Amino acid sequence: MIIEKEFKKINVPAMRFFKKNKGEKNKSNPENQSGITRPDEKTKNESTAVHEVTIILEGEEFKVTVPEEMTILEAALEQDIDMPFSCQSGVCSACRGKLLEGEVDMEEDDGLSEEELEEGYILNCVSKPLGPGVKVEIG
Repeated sequence: MIIEKEFKKINVPAMRFFKKNKGEKNKSNPENQSGITRPDEKTKNESTAVHEVTIILEGEEFKVTVPEEMTILEAALEQDIDMPFSCQSGVCSACRGKLLEGEVDMEEDDGLSEEELEEGYILNCVSKPLGPGVKVEIG
């Protein structure tokens, strides 16, 4: 209750915090009208889009399941594929790969030259598949 009063003093809306009684599981604030769904509020029937991405690394082909909120690199590392990487922010190009098929959303391209971009190279640390059929060759 003390924290709630302090939040009100500094004009933090009630929808921005949650109350929890001892022994209760987290519940969303009934006053939350923001439209934001937190992970613990999702029902088991709700799902996020996932795409299968084919990665060719050192001559070996891997199939990686990439949820829409993850980059290709994050998903590959989570699935124990030993991908090259360094900065994970799109500037060093250690995770560079050539997009052979499909489309990706690349949030940053500072690590690539104009020539590399024209040749179809992407940075896997900042690239998310936009649909099925993405195929990337690392190197």
